[in-house]
Amino acid sequence: MKTTGKTKGKRGSTGNKACPSQVPDEPQAETTFTRWSSFEKAVLSKVANPEACKKLIAERQAEVDDDSNETDLVVDFFRQKLRDENQNPDTCCLFFTTAEITDWLQKATGNNLPINKATPYLRALSIAELSYSKKTGRPGWVWRGSHAKPKKTATMFNKLRLIPGS
Repeated sequence: MKTTGKTKGKRGSTGNKACPSQVPDEPQAETTFTRWSSFEKAVLSKVANPEACKKLIAERQAEVDDDSNETDLVVDFFRQKLRDENQNPDTCCLFFTTAEITDWLQKATGNNLPINKATPYLRALSIAELSYSKKTGRPGWVWRGSHAKPKKTATMFNKLRLIPGS
């Protein structure tokens, strides 16, 4: 099959010259497979340049890994801040207003994130201990440590200093 590097007009085309979706007339040369060998054998074997596609996939996987690293950075920061407040991050259950959690998020990432962008940002990070909530009608986030009692009511973070012994 002749290809010009263009994918214009081809149904199902990726539009990416490095990873065209045209099926070659001849079988492709042997290629190395990763842990996704079933996908690679079934799908990548049908494209004109499987190695270029694998390279593109690897680049995009690295971007996802960066997101995971950012999640770890934020979680580590939050856990340390909880310790600074004499809270055990594994067992505490605290409610943060969106403004409070945004302050910590800005410090953790070094980004000046507006309050109205914090919720979508935190949702994208998918932090296991954090869940969105509207405690008493106020939007915010609950940090529930991995060993916190499931039915434990979240304490308002801004009231911690008012509670003796906390």
